[in-house]
Amino acid sequence: MLLMFPPFRRKAIVHPAFLASLALAIFAHESPARAEYKLGTGDVVELSIAGISEMTARVPVDLDGSVNVPILGSFPAKGLSLDDLRANLQTEFTKRQIPVRAPDGRTGLTSVAPEDVSVKIAEYRPVYLHGDIARAGEVPYRPGMSIRQAIAHAGGFDVARLRISNPYVDTVEYQAQSTTLIQELAVEGERIKQLQTQLQQPTAVGVESAGQPVRSPSGEANVLAERLKLQQQDYAKQLRYVVSSAEFASSRATLLSEQKSKEEEGSKADLEDFERSRSLLEKGTVSTQRVSDARRAMLLSSTRALQTAVEATRAQREYEEATRASQQLEDQNNIRLLTELQDALSRQARIKAQLSAAQQKLAIAGALKSVWTEGPGVIAITLFRVDEAGVETKINATESMALLPGDVVEVAIKLPAL
Repeated sequence: MLLMFPPFRRKAIVHPAFLASLALAIFAHESPARAEYKLGTGDVVELSIAGISEMTARVPVDLDGSVNVPILGSFPAKGLSLDDLRANLQTEFTKRQIPVRAPDGRTGLTSVAPEDVSVKIAEYRPVYLHGDIARAGEVPYRPGMSIRQAIAHAGGFDVARLRISNPYVDTVEYQAQSTTLIQELAVEGERIKQLQTQLQQPTAVGVESAGQPVRSPSGEANVLAERLKLQQQDYAKQLRYVVSSAEFASSRATLLSEQKSKEEEGSKADLEDFERSRSLLEKGTVSTQRVSDARRAMLLSSTRALQTAVEATRAQREYEEATRASQQLEDQNNIRLLTELQDALSRQARIKAQLSAAQQKLAIAGALKSVWTEGPGVIAITLFRVDEAGVETKINATESMALLPGDVVEVAIKLPAL
């Protein structure tokens, strides 16, 4: 059942919300700049009616420019000042009877006086920062906020990220890297030169120091040269042994070939003597013993000739194997040198790239010393503001300039030339 509460009874209660609305009204009259602020999409308005807690609500200004007011529903707000919206709501609410719930649970209707209606901004539209800012994006607006305060709220200028590392410390580190890489590059250059020398000057057989590298003032380069020298000396020893074996096999094959010829001549003579003895035996002019001796001599010489031929063939094969082994040894040495040369060239290219990067970092760290000590370079701030008619204005701003809700700030920092 709805009850009609006498107006004088409700008005006799001085509600705290009424006092707040009264203070807000006084403050609004004392702050013309604040009263002139026009509501826009994204603002959040807090509505309340003194003594009726059910009528307290926080409502945003929607895309269509309206706010959803309890009892009234959709109500235009965009483009209105806070005083205009309050006056419009006061007019609407004073025309209506508002249902309220009594302490005993019954519901009744009551009228609203204009001074009971309170309207204030709970949240302003955010401002937006982008560009050389540590945390670009939305920044909650506060009345009287300046661009400097908004930038501080966003973490400051992006150049602050450069302060994460100390350019003075980085300079020392990059200098040490550059020095080390220069030394490594010199060693690789010496290695390449020595390897190319070894490839262009084959080791002479029987010369202990053949292909000896040219020594460099660098201690590491000297070690490298000594290692290459020992490798070539070891290769020379192996090659000398293999060539010596080939020469020995060649000499032995030559001797056996000559011996084979003589043995074949002797075998041929013994065969002729045996044939002659056998012919005389048929004529009865020689004894059987003489023929047997001739036959044994023929068989013995034939056996020696055959053995000599086998040994000569074996010696020739040993010579060929030793010659092939010497060639293989030389090929293996060349392959090793070429492989080491290829690896050295790859390392040299990699070290050059690393050295170039370290030198660039060193140059950047040197340039950033001024940023570290003197702060950022030229800061350009551009403010984009949309007026009531929806027209955007581009303003060259300073850090002390005051912001309005919805402003967009673009920050560009020109660092010293790196």
